[in-house]
Amino acid sequence: MLRLSLKYLRCSRTDKLLLLYIFILLAIVRLLLLLVPFRYITVWLGKYMKESPYIDGTQDIFINRVGWAIQVVSKYTPWESKCLVQAITAKIVLRHKRLQNTMYLGVAKDREEQMIAHAWLRSGNKLVTGGRNSSMFTVVAKFADLGRNSGT
Repeated sequence: MLRLSLKYLRCSRTDKLLLLYIFILLAIVRLLLLLVPFRYITVWLGKYMKESPYIDGTQDIFINRVGWAIQVVSKYTPWESKCLVQAITAKIVLRHKRLQNTMYLGVAKDREEQMIAHAWLRSGNKLVTGGRNSSMFTVVAKFADLGRNSGT
């Protein structure tokens, strides 16, 4: 914990604020997922079964920082901050900046033939969260924010 605190203290002011913001959002999203049925949350996630464009964006540095912050903070939350919490948190941050993105929900079978689920978020050509093994999942739902031009 001391090592983590020292790393945080060495961060720039901007990174400290981003890490704190992500920590708070992860908590709010986790709480919402525990208290609100998912069918009500999906209404807010974006245009159902639509995708944002696969284009290189002008905000790649910001998108990378968001992905980095979510990955770092998720490891240290006292609650579970797994893929769905991470994807929704990233969606909130990108939506606030009016950046196009798509959240994917997928399923697959593990080695024991048990069904597993995964969520990940993409913006342009960048996988913001959960992209590590996303290719092994069959997409069952997707939710797009189409950014500045569409209002969602």
